[in-house]
Amino acid sequence: MIGSIVAVYWLQPVLPIRFSDFILPTLTLLLTILGWLFTRRPMEVEQQRTINQDRLAIFITLLIIVGLSLFRYVESDYRITASRPPSPLIIFLALAGFTGLVLLASKLLNRHLQQEEGQRKILTGLILLVVIIFVIVKSEPLATAVSGVWRRSTGQDVTLASPTNLAWLGFSFVAFRLIHTFRDRQTGLLPILSFREYLT
Repeated sequence: MIGSIVAVYWLQPVLPIRFSDFILPTLTLLLTILGWLFTRRPMEVEQQRTINQDRLAIFITLLIIVGLSLFRYVESDYRITASRPPSPLIIFLALAGFTGLVLLASKLLNRHLQQEEGQRKILTGLILLVVIIFVIVKSEPLATAVSGVWRRSTGQDVTLASPTNLAWLGFSFVAFRLIHTFRDRQTGLLPILSFREYLT
């Protein structure tokens, strides 16, 4: 699992938008965490047995993300990340915010997640989210527009915006694998998986 997490950052190519080659792999991992959270079966005894292992695995995943951001202080020749990562404090705060939002959403949606129909609707929403991201990344005009907005927010030249600015390593594969697990959960084919198994 740790090797898989590190590889997502290590294989991501350098991108011209500041910090994007760190943010995109991080989004891959966060989408995967969301995917697991909403495909798990919390009421099943087998799923409950893995809860401590799952919490540890999620904690390790988030810790590795923060740890990789420390490569900000390492010379470029020795970095695992494609370029200089953002500040570890910003990464920590962003991950804390993400965790808080996920916990809040889980609390609010808990009743729906325990019902098959409610979970089906939530998974349909997640499929739609992944498809929208996929269309944005793969559509030249949309990718260029997002690139322009992102460049503007980082103070970079907007006229250089292009779809190649969003060269998100392996997103097509990850998107289709996530959709596959969502559909399998909706149809009852997805086995009970620990977070480590799902992420790997």
